[in-house]
Amino acid sequence: MQTNAVLDIFISVPCTLRELFEGCVKNQSFIRKTQISKDKVLNMIDSKLIVIEKGMKHGDRIVFKGEGEMNEQLLSGDLIFCIEQIVDNNFKRIGEYQEHLWTLKSISLKDALTLNEIKFNIKLFEKIIDIYIDNRNNVIEPNYIHIIKGEGMPIVGTDKRGDLLIAFDIKFPSQLSSTTISKINNILSEEKEEEKLSLNENSNNTSSIIWSKPLQFTRQFFKKH
Repeated sequence: MQTNAVLDIFISVPCTLRELFEGCVKNQSFIRKTQISKDKVLNMIDSKLIVIEKGMKHGDRIVFKGEGEMNEQLLSGDLIFCIEQIVDNNFKRIGEYQEHLWTLKSISLKDALTLNEIKFNIKLFEKIIDIYIDNRNNVIEPNYIHIIKGEGMPIVGTDKRGDLLIAFDIKFPSQLSSTTISKINNILSEEKEEEKLSLNENSNNTSSIIWSKPLQFTRQFFKKH
């Protein structure tokens, strides 16, 4: 079918992240102009059922060929629905195909440094995802990302899904006493020396945990403050 791009109709379709995650059907109304003579244009209110596939993203288009506006030579444009994702307060889409979901979890500095196990859950619409992080030999750093494979957005046309990425917003104390600052400085200085010793002692043993002893000093201190 020959179409004329000048006669295309573009309709914005606002969708929540949940609608794009689960897929849905929307009934979209629009105005179609049809030129029935040189001087007369007929405006018709029409509607169309459109299927939003799971995993569609902002900017994706659903095209109905030849169903746009029509001129007096009976040439038609296309009817084009453009996905417009509404900003979500809890999740952001990232990745080449917008297949991954990114979210932010707040955690106190004390918990980031002292908890051996970090447990919480993420509510992804109707699904509750339990998160467990083994923190015995590590600390949660500001740039740490915890990845849950296969819990992101569906990928259109496949049975695959992206990943859920959890970043951490570490809440630092608003103020510290001079005594506390001095103690922290001492602990961190000891930690640095312990790290050097551990690296030298275990240079031929890649399975060794080089941070375990310094972490004990840090955790004992922060659990008291």
